[in-house]
Amino acid sequence: MSLSMVGRFSKREKFSGFLHGIFLLLSLSANCYGDINQTKALICEMQRQARELFNKSIIEHNISMEDCKRPFPDWSVWPLDNTLDRINEKLHYFINAFDLLFLRHTEEDKHTEMLKAAKVNMEALLISLLEWSHKSLDNLLNAHMRKVLRTKLELPNKENIYDQKLECCQLVNAYIDFLEVVHKLSQKISTRRSKRHFFTNRKKTSFTP
Repeated sequence: MSLSMVGRFSKREKFSGFLHGIFLLLSLSANCYGDINQTKALICEMQRQARELFNKSIIEHNISMEDCKRPFPDWSVWPLDNTLDRINEKLHYFINAFDLLFLRHTEEDKHTEMLKAAKVNMEALLISLLEWSHKSLDNLLNAHMRKVLRTKLELPNKENIYDQKLECCQLVNAYIDFLEVVHKLSQKISTRRSKRHFFTNRKKTSFTP
């Protein structure tokens, strides 16, 4: 049983996107972790990819935008004791959820290639986030960001074909919300680091006549 998730892509586009994810994963692994600019670039690519998945799934499934943007079912709430732990756990959740979507396909096709490319980028982000392990992130979150990170979502489990299609686009929409939180955090970290470097450089260049 094949669940059509995205629109039609040429082999060149699929292969190019997949290779791009592989390149990011290998380059980050070679350096143990990427700098903040690499991380921001990776997150932006993941956001572009997720929006494409969402828009194409709406077109292919003929499901209304309103229905697709309804909250994905959740079943519990994590304590927000460590922001980076929650981000990593959410990434692992989406990797597992995309695996389940992948298993709904009976053969290798353009949809499975897109799912694979998304997973490669998630795994690359896990490596890149090692850079954040020494940073204080909790004070960078607003109420919405905290809610997104604390909400523990169910794994895809529908059996009816229409429900699977609806579940698919709602899951991708939840993934978009999550990436927006990570993107905002990367911007705040970058801004904070730029200010710190500015004042550090001023201190180094100052002198007393």
